[in-house]
Amino acid sequence: MNRAFVCFAAFAVAGTAAFAEPAFAQQSTATVQGKYLPKADPAADLKKAEAAAAEQGKRVLLVVGGDWCVDCVILDQFLTQSKAVQAEFDKTFVTAKIYLGPENLNPEFLKQYPEIEWVPQFFVLDAKGKLLKAQDTRELSSDHEFHKDKMMAFAKKWRGS
Repeated sequence: MNRAFVCFAAFAVAGTAAFAEPAFAQQSTATVQGKYLPKADPAADLKKAEAAAAEQGKRVLLVVGGDWCVDCVILDQFLTQSKAVQAEFDKTFVTAKIYLGPENLNPEFLKQYPEIEWVPQFFVLDAKGKLLKAQDTRELSSDHEFHKDKMMAFAKKWRGS
């Protein structure tokens, strides 16, 4: 299934209604919260995340999605509410959000990664940008709810050199 179809199909299902969400700034830290910015330069964001990950001895976590995506909003809310999971992600990852949606499919950047069937999509990279894992977040959730135990295990699995 091609990325454009998945993205627009998900957009159609999610609708165009705006979701009330705090106005977080785009961050190159371990924090997953923040806006997905359609006009951001994902290659530059990745370079910043790689540099921070190398300095801090962490992995890079690319979170691909958009603020239009229901499950992306649910992920942000889950991590805001689950301080233990957020702490595990902070210990393990430097995170960069990559927008994928109707405003920008980011095809040039995303073509270097496996095809995305669902958002949010996680890509775990080492500090040099080597792909270690493409993680479909549906395996970490069910019925639009993220599972604390699965999210904790995911973060702990990727901690280390």
